[in-house]
Amino acid sequence: MPAYKVEENLWDVLLRAGNRGMQALFDSNGSGDLGPSLTLPNGDEVNRLDKLHTRQYVSIFGRFDLPRVAFGTRESQAIAFVPL
Repeated sequence: MPAYKVEENLWDVLLRAGNRGMQALFDSNGSGDLGPSLTLPNGDEVNRLDKLHTRQYVSIFGRFDLPRVAFGTRESQAIAFVPL
């Protein structure tokens, strides 16, 4: 097998392994839920917002859509904190 074919096959294997590894990392962190409310370092109390806020993460291993918990005063206001 020519060297370029070996490299091509290795690259494909590494990309698939990297994709599975990144997905396992994201899965192990879940949505980042820290409970119904929390206190920020500045002392402000914020509540967990009702809906998950999806963020796209793009890496050399692929695109990942991460549904994340967000905290703030209410849904229509600026998000104050996203743990994940």
